[in-house]
Amino acid sequence: MVQVAERGWASMRKKSVQLRKKAQVTIPSEIVEGLNLNEGDQLDIIVEDGRIILIPTVTIAKDQAWFWTESWQKGEIQAERDVRDGCLTDITTGEELDAFFNALGIAEDNDE
Repeated sequence: MVQVAERGWASMRKKSVQLRKKAQVTIPSEIVEGLNLNEGDQLDIIVEDGRIILIPTVTIAKDQAWFWTESWQKGEIQAERDVRDGCLTDITTGEELDAFFNALGIAEDNDE
């Protein structure tokens, strides 16, 4: 029985699979389902201490990689907390925006 933890890690009792022609193996269905794997998904493979480790991966387009940096993800987590805790300011006019920036110490740019 597979139990998928909050971060996608799974634990289960030992399973045995058979190495077939062309070095193919079938991943047990409870693992596939527990990790929400689908045909065509990419897996990294690592050999470590005599063990074969398969790690599901997601390909991210280069122009989207910034979003997944550690610093950006920290900001996303903080933004989610701010939304959850109601730490938002509703700004509907230009004057309110100017006042908000002034309160933050950000000068208005009048180079128009």
